[in-house]
Amino acid sequence: MKTLLMITLLTLTSFNISARNPNPRHKLTITMNNYILQQKIGQEVERAVNKFYPFFNYVIGCPTGNINQYPCPHDKAFKRLENLLVIHPDLHSASNEYLSWIMVQGMASMVMHKRYQLDKYPRVRVVEVEQLIMLTAQRFWNELNPPMSRGLDLYRTSRDNIAFNLDLSVLAFTRAYNQNPKVNFFNKVALRATRYEGIYLSVSDIIDNDQFTEKEKEVARDILVDFENAL
Repeated sequence: MKTLLMITLLTLTSFNISARNPNPRHKLTITMNNYILQQKIGQEVERAVNKFYPFFNYVIGCPTGNINQYPCPHDKAFKRLENLLVIHPDLHSASNEYLSWIMVQGMASMVMHKRYQLDKYPRVRVVEVEQLIMLTAQRFWNELNPPMSRGLDLYRTSRDNIAFNLDLSVLAFTRAYNQNPKVNFFNKVALRATRYEGIYLSVSDIIDNDQFTEKEKEVARDILVDFENAL
């Protein structure tokens, strides 16, 4: 009887632990397959990221410091680590729709880094790249077109979560895009890039500045061409 009781308690304990700690990567896979890859823009971004990163993968982990660190500071929503897209663990509680928006941002960011060789030219950190990343994510969101609700946007579920702390409200960005993509939306992205990403330069700051090399100016001009053609 005591043995049976012990087995029952261990089973219940194991069940409770599993319920509290589901496989975090599984949700990313569900989001990728059932949300991102069901949209044309999601498919395009996925093809591009696999072209630049043949061994592309994604995990839940801390984007700052040790990937296994938890609690993890709300400094970044994601980061690129070699071929890996690391998504902040506190985003695991988000809706699949919101998580897909974040993952597309991360994948688009990885593509931009390779396309413009930003690891090779780290001084070319410009708001236009952030605007291109967010524009890709916004177009994906518009294509996904989920029924809008307060619970869908992680930002609006708490005043102390990662979305709120990093000003990542999908509803606010959608509203700005619908008002005027070239003005309201791009201005909102630029302001967030300055406040939360520490990006202060525009391509014109590089192209017109003799402190930058000709190659850096060439990269800035390539970004400018893509940016002007984006809308």
